[in-house]
Amino acid sequence: MQFSTSSYGYFTAQTAQTIQGMRPSLSQEMEMNIDNLELFGLVIDDNIYYGHKEIAEISIPIAYPFINRFAPAWIKQPNENQFFDRDGDELDYLGVDGDISMVWYYTDANNNDIEFIPKDTDSFCSLSTQNKYAPFKVKLSANLVLFSKYGDPNNNTYPNSIINIQPSVTYTVVEDVGVCSARPELNPNAVTGSDKNQWDPKYGFLTQSNIDPTKNFPTTGFYGAKFDLLLSRNGIVNNYNWHVKQGSELVNIDDSDANVVTVLFNGPDAQDTEKAWEHVIGSGKGYKVIIEGVNKTNNKTIQYTFTLTKWFDAWKQRIDGDVYKALTGEVAEVVAECATKKGHYELSNAEEISNAVLGSKGEAQLSREIGTLFSEWGDANQQSYPGSFAPHKNGSYKRFYVWEPTAGDDGEGQVCDLHIDSGIYHCRPNEKENKNGVCASIPK
Repeated sequence: MQFSTSSYGYFTAQTAQTIQGMRPSLSQEMEMNIDNLELFGLVIDDNIYYGHKEIAEISIPIAYPFINRFAPAWIKQPNENQFFDRDGDELDYLGVDGDISMVWYYTDANNNDIEFIPKDTDSFCSLSTQNKYAPFKVKLSANLVLFSKYGDPNNNTYPNSIINIQPSVTYTVVEDVGVCSARPELNPNAVTGSDKNQWDPKYGFLTQSNIDPTKNFPTTGFYGAKFDLLLSRNGIVNNYNWHVKQGSELVNIDDSDANVVTVLFNGPDAQDTEKAWEHVIGSGKGYKVIIEGVNKTNNKTIQYTFTLTKWFDAWKQRIDGDVYKALTGEVAEVVAECATKKGHYELSNAEEISNAVLGSKGEAQLSREIGTLFSEWGDANQQSYPGSFAPHKNGSYKRFYVWEPTAGDDGEGQVCDLHIDSGIYHCRPNEKENKNGVCASIPK
């Protein structure tokens, strides 16, 4: 029998149209867990995350409005172990039929997940004051279409006649709100927050990160410093067992108040300038502190972490009973005293103690911002920070010598002064009055 190439082409074309293969599909494991499909992801602050593990490790600012920081990500494409085609066909792509739905849930007092629509101004901290508690969750769902490259049929939909559940996943984005802010001395009232929006005049420094300790207040420390940790609402401090998980050489805590946990810089090495220097500067990595609370009911933990990169000490003090009294002196005397301290210290430079930038008239004002001594700790005094370098009275005791490398007629630097009770920073010629000073740790 004669067999022409044209008849062969006709025969195979007809055969291809009539032979039906199997539809492509996701793996059996994925289909069985279609309501926990980790191919759904989230875009948070322009970064993309997929899966429970990745999302659990995200640094989410709990004290700032969040709704406009979250969006559904593109569906992640299945890998070779997540795609199945009985006929050996290849994956083309997995797509969405319509839009991905994103629904938020809070937890009520009875531990139920309650759907809600966050407002533009809501933060995870502020929601707790509305009786909307953590864990906070987000559910992503959509109808999906799976395509193979060459098969017939070459697609499958989810849901379908066999898998009748819509694909979805529910991610926990905040397990426990934890610490919303850290409150040092709030004064002076005239000094406001910077454009970095880290400072709240009632509550202090907002928590910047629940993951990265280098972003949180404080970065500077000194013996006698203290601040309060404020949780999402009053009265819940006693729901946790608190301890210093890391950093107890310099730091202690007091959790006797039901509303705040007080962090105290009075650890066994905090009053020894040499040991403090070794911890903070000698390590070359800063000094990490972890304050941890363990929930008494479910053993879940919350943490507040920070990293100290500078340590400070009084240039000289007089102790009158149990009162630490500041002294003033000539600039040469202050410089010499700093240089003789155990460890390595010098008179503070401008960029170490405030964020004030001198203007053309040689005057400026600091603002509250993480990163420098007085921008962090405010109007230091013996009531707020007992036993510290802080002045015991006003006047010249609250005017601190500062070395400003950008000042001076020929740009060679000048000793200027900072008024910590008003935030004013200026450089004036012919300084005659004695002032206070604070010594800053420096590398060898």
